[in-house]
Amino acid sequence: MMASNLAGMTLVAGIIIGVVGLAGMLLGSQLVGGLHSNPDLSNAGYYFLNTVISVIISFCLPFSAALIAASLVMRHAENLTSRDRRVEEADSHR
Repeated sequence: MMASNLAGMTLVAGIIIGVVGLAGMLLGSQLVGGLHSNPDLSNAGYYFLNTVISVIISFCLPFSAALIAASLVMRHAENLTSRDRRVEEADSHR
C-alpha cells in the first residue's frame, strides 16, 4: 500500500512540474520580452534572468517525463510483486 502512495505522489509531482514547464514555454517569451523593455534592468541583469528562466523551462519538461515514467515503473513493479505473492499463496494451499 505504501508503494502505491509513493507512485501516486510521484505521478502528481510529475504532472505539476510538466504543467509548470508548459506554462513557462508558453509565457516565457512574454516574460523575457517584458524584462527586456524594462529600462531599470541592465543588459547583464537581463541576460542573467533570461538564462535562469531558460534553464528552469528546459529542466521542467524532461524532469516531468522522468517522474511520470518512474511512477509507471513503480506501479508495474508493485503489480508484479503482488501477482507473485498470489501465485505463491495459491501454490502453498495445494
